[in-house]
Amino acid sequence: MKKLTLTLSLIFCLTLSATAQLVDVVTGLTKPTAVWLDGTELYITEREPANKLSIVDLSQPNPTPMDVVTGLDQPTGLTIVQNEMYITEWTKISKLDLTQPNPTPTDVITGLSQPVDPTVIGDFLYICEYSFGRVSKLDLAQLNPTLQTVVSGLSGPNGLALKGDTLYIAESLGNQIVKISLSSPNPIPTLVVDGLSFPKGMNINGNFMYITETQADKITRIDLTEASPTPELVVDGLSLPQRTIFDGLDLIIPEFTAGKISKLPVNEPVFSSLPTVCANAGLTTLGGASPTGGVYSGPGVTDNGDGETFTFDPAAAGGVGTYQITYSTGASMATSSVEVIAGPTVAFTGPCSVNIDAGVQTGLGGGTPSGGIYSGPGVTDDGNGMTYSFDPAAAGAGMHTITYTYTDGNGCSGTASDLVTVEMMVLPGEGCADANDLSALFGQAPNEAQTSGLWDNSNYNSTGDPATGWECFDDGSLEHTVWYAFTGDGNTYSIRTVACNATNYIDFGDTQMAVYSGECTDLTAVACNEDEDFANDVYNAYLELPTEAGVQYYLMIDGWDGSDGEFCVEVTNLTPSAISSVAELGLRLSPNPTSGLVELQGAQPETVRVIDALGRLLFVQNGASAQVDLSALPGGVYTLLIGLADGQWGSAKVVKE
Repeated sequence: MKKLTLTLSLIFCLTLSATAQLVDVVTGLTKPTAVWLDGTELYITEREPANKLSIVDLSQPNPTPMDVVTGLDQPTGLTIVQNEMYITEWTKISKLDLTQPNPTPTDVITGLSQPVDPTVIGDFLYICEYSFGRVSKLDLAQLNPTLQTVVSGLSGPNGLALKGDTLYIAESLGNQIVKISLSSPNPIPTLVVDGLSFPKGMNINGNFMYITETQADKITRIDLTEASPTPELVVDGLSLPQRTIFDGLDLIIPEFTAGKISKLPVNEPVFSSLPTVCANAGLTTLGGASPTGGVYSGPGVTDNGDGETFTFDPAAAGGVGTYQITYSTGASMATSSVEVIAGPTVAFTGPCSVNIDAGVQTGLGGGTPSGGIYSGPGVTDDGNGMTYSFDPAAAGAGMHTITYTYTDGNGCSGTASDLVTVEMMVLPGEGCADANDLSALFGQAPNEAQTSGLWDNSNYNSTGDPATGWECFDDGSLEHTVWYAFTGDGNTYSIRTVACNATNYIDFGDTQMAVYSGECTDLTAVACNEDEDFANDVYNAYLELPTEAGVQYYLMIDGWDGSDGEFCVEVTNLTPSAISSVAELGLRLSPNPTSGLVELQGAQPETVRVIDALGRLLFVQNGASAQVDLSALPGGVYTLLIGLADGQWGSAKVVKE
């Protein structure tokens, strides 16, 4: 990876003289050990013989300490959570309710040994247990919290500081600062800086850590962005300095031996090295200057207003190049430079379309430069970090965006995307255009049922089906339709669904069917029916269809109300193999023409089929009756197919007036 390019134009790292810069805030204290700032009120813990908590108002020109609570046991640290203050004492942690005019300490946990520097992180109160060489935590959400060890094996832990999820720990006896990751279930300390002189407490401001080196009577500072930071002197000549806190641009310092609180104005800011920025990165958050509360400026810079971070827009700055960024605190400033480098040019062309049942497509490629990462629905890493696969079934039917991301040696990334269409598997008979051919079931001997193979409509849908022609379906919807095709031959056929050898027969056999003629793009409704015998709970679809020779028919079968499962199609030729005229059978129809009733003279028919001029079966009359009522039919020429008890069939033309 290309090393970060940094031009540090000006960094003020002047050694601050104690006599020139330090200002007394409060004097006359007894061994102050820690401070906490709440607005303008500064809380101070004082050790023996005072052993108390006092408070001063920093907004006053001559702040005077006032007792908050006395009778503590060598207090070493304090922190405030909302209106509750937690204090570490020699063998315990106590707390005060600050909403009370005269708060009384109550024990949180006892039996400790020199707990110091209480630090709240989320719902937990972290402490250093100096004598036991460990950092522990308490769950403040519990009524009676128990101590949990976070990390042990430390050498005189004596201070905590948090930045992000990194917890820094001062080891006084080890003369070093270590850090752990709080996101790790078993954190292991790693060294940050050593060679210190009894570090006791830290204060992080921006990207900088201010370290109290008690035995050297000084405060030093390190840049946390550096891999191996070197301490630089901030102020020396102190009197056993303790744990500090920032008040804007001022560092508040308890001096144990001198019995006072001092203030060190940090007049000259410091600015961490800025990382390189990729030209295509968009808005980038940068920051880390100390002390916080200043103003950032420069090309492409927008101050976030929090005194810690700012937004840098490489495009607004001017693209690729090096730009000076300035951080100002009053009349003082520090500058650093940020280099904007070009990002990679990335391209990707994916597969245009894949059938959903095509299986896993290995070797997904097409992205340049090579060595990037593919992502998106159905995309998986082959496990070698180099090749990828695309599973259309996992992605699902439809259009999907596949993205190729490439990161160059400078850490700059670029992406390119392409669309891949996963097409649904076309099931046989999914639509009219793919209708299954049933021609083999037609043209067979009369009254001999012909049955298709087994069909299962479970995975079928109604996409593209006609909006009309199935008005007889009382559920008013199409769900799992299967299409079939056959050619008419002039005979009349019954068509029904049957169970055949189904093991998952559609519920109750409940199906419905519609017949069309014409072209799939321009269908004409011919017939429609549902139950074969609803009154007797026979719910399979059934209809009788007089066909016209040479006409192409399309049969659509659906499960009622979304039912799915298996069924077969049964076709029976209802047209007799030999039909004579009624005259040849010695019979006569009269009157003919007729206005309604027509009577067959000479025999009692078993069945009469009435067919219109287009060959459509209009109705069937069963039973021994010599009369046929055509009153409901419009005027025209009709064919009567008459079946006699002896099996003979006769036909006659009848004119309806």
